[in-house]
Amino acid sequence: MPWSFQVFRIAGVGVYLHFTFILLLAIVGATEGWASGSLTAALLGILFFISLFACVLAHEFGHILMARRFGIGTRDVTLLPIGGVARLEKIPEKPKQELWVALAGPAVNVVIALILFIWITLFGDGLDSIRLSLVHGGFAVQLMTINLIMIAFNLLPAFPMDGGRVLRAFLATRMEFTKATKIAAFFGRTMAVIFVVTGLFLLKNPFLFFIALMVWFGAGQEAKQAEIKSNLREVLVRHAMIREFHTAQAEDPLSKIADWILAGSQTDFPVVNHSGELIGMISIHDLFESLRKHDPSTPARLVMRSDYEEVGPDQWLEPSLMRFQEDPVITIPVVEGGCVVGLLTMENISELVKIRQALLQRLESARSI
Repeated sequence: MPWSFQVFRIAGVGVYLHFTFILLLAIVGATEGWASGSLTAALLGILFFISLFACVLAHEFGHILMARRFGIGTRDVTLLPIGGVARLEKIPEKPKQELWVALAGPAVNVVIALILFIWITLFGDGLDSIRLSLVHGGFAVQLMTINLIMIAFNLLPAFPMDGGRVLRAFLATRMEFTKATKIAAFFGRTMAVIFVVTGLFLLKNPFLFFIALMVWFGAGQEAKQAEIKSNLREVLVRHAMIREFHTAQAEDPLSKIADWILAGSQTDFPVVNHSGELIGMISIHDLFESLRKHDPSTPARLVMRSDYEEVGPDQWLEPSLMRFQEDPVITIPVVEGGCVVGLLTMENISELVKIRQALLQRLESARSI
């Protein structure tokens, strides 16, 4: 995720912090210190904030470890001021798997809240203190309260939150996956509207407004991805790849690639050697940056990227969708026998989906006559 940096790895998964997390941490410390005039209070405020996000991280690893039991890996997890985001390599294929993965996160918060409850009961002021101090209690009481709120909030049927995924998993056992996703997304967007009304007019809390935006756009994106995935099931890469494209020779000057961009719609160019084998990629952004620093006669081999990903024409198209979810503007070279035979873009995949949908609608119309 942009503006994030890795801080450590747990169980092979990289944990990233978004820069806004550090900014919020500084704001919390400054606010606590200013209000109390005490450095100790500021440090305690920061410690509580870190403890809160340790609970968020534990929540995400509940999802991650459960997904791993079903053979689903995790790319990374990023901590944001609004919570954590774990990027699984794919959505669990079976509804029961998605159900268990969705419930695993809140289950971790249940365990944390139970441990804190036992701690407070044994070493605090007893149960009466808990009942009377849910908001203004001590460190452990407040942390337990936050975990209880996280459990309740995450289980709301606001797709793509955990509760929304539970709803989709339940619906998917009774209907087609895409239809279940659309219904769950509708519930999610309905909850987003409720969050906006509640946050702006009832609780006067703008934080709920930002959560509503996340839920609204997240639900729409999930519904769209589910529909694309449904249309591309058992479709090969060769069915969606671009077959007419330019390839740059290693010694071709940047000015030649610039002419190709101006003359057509291609913006990413494979770079090949004298044998026609792929050795690198140059994107339109690489070209702009290179022309700022180098002469237009500079050969492509000096500015090409070698960290590209590639796919084969006879691979299933569906796994590539996960890569496009991370970066929808990339171009993936399709390689066979070391040579480029096509280019894969999200735009071309979307066009394939629209064509298949149009053909399907025509077929359904013909059947209804």
